[in-house]
Amino acid sequence: MNEINEKFVKSIYKTIVEGNIVSYKDMYEEELDYSKLKKSEMNIYWKKQDEFYKSLSAEQKEIIFSMLKVVMVDTISHVFGIIDGSSGLVDFEVEPKLLLDSVDSEGYLQDLFLGYIEDENLLP
Repeated sequence: MNEINEKFVKSIYKTIVEGNIVSYKDMYEEELDYSKLKKSEMNIYWKKQDEFYKSLSAEQKEIIFSMLKVVMVDTISHVFGIIDGSSGLVDFEVEPKLLLDSVDSEGYLQDLFLGYIEDENLLP
């Protein structure tokens, strides 16, 4: 295993999990003026989500974000497993290979990622 693989999995975590959790928190804490939005299915969906989120206690909000974090980590892990060849795809046979700066990722991305998550105690 090489250093570029380790940097890659750490950067994926920081970009996707840490970055998106901050974005989601900011988005849900923002005050929205629904009177200015057009009545579309998407806006109705966001309004319902917003109303639900605002009805939660601070502790319940943190539980929601912990759940989102776990889902993101599981999803990234599964995608790495597909790339590594340890997990398959439904109705699609492929042998993927990921090159990082022209270097083969060697099929250890999922293990590196999960090791990083565990070593750094990044799950709730």
